[in-house]
Amino acid sequence: MCRSDSGPRLKEPKMSILEREHLLQSGIQLASAGEWESAIEVSQFTDAELQRWLLGADRDVAIEVLFDEVAGALAGFVGLRHHCDDAETRAALWMEVVDVTRRIGACNGRNYVAIWCNHFKKPFFIDDRTPDSFELGVFNQWRSAGSVILPSGRITGEDLVSAPRWAQDGATAPICHERVWRSPLNVWVASVVSELRDGRHFIKGPVSQTSLAT
Repeated sequence: MCRSDSGPRLKEPKMSILEREHLLQSGIQLASAGEWESAIEVSQFTDAELQRWLLGADRDVAIEVLFDEVAGALAGFVGLRHHCDDAETRAALWMEVVDVTRRIGACNGRNYVAIWCNHFKKPFFIDDRTPDSFELGVFNQWRSAGSVILPSGRITGEDLVSAPRWAQDGATAPICHERVWRSPLNVWVASVVSELRDGRHFIKGPVSQTSLAT
């Protein structure tokens, strides 16, 4: 049995990371059970190896497409999660998703979300629904480094009072703002909101004024 989560219908404006041109698609990665710390890079595996990995994966599998700035720094990413209980069905489904994702070759996130919606026979919805959650976290360390829920969608000092130490001391990877939708597909759009200083990544600008439109 395969399923996607559900959520409310609300209005959401367009987001720059989906529209930006001149970004470089720098990678496609897969994770099992939300463990992005051990994500695999699709380009480093043959199709047979990917299928074996998917057969042994958790029912919760997710994909992310990464985008870099022209200068080479991570700009952001878009992702999709789908649950599937049966191992063979899961492997077949995700091999199809990987295939259509690899064939897009687009330079912005909107195209990827659109093709995923089309593949799962869902309407393109992110312009018409408010995200179910807004989060701040560290790229590929969302679980191990800890994340911050942002009720307003902005970074405020109040949000960071009980945040992990990386919010003040800097992180070892880019800090990202993520908007998450859970219906009709579980997708997310993230933008890097940090800058590299002295070997660590710090949130850009005055915290109270940081509006995180991604």
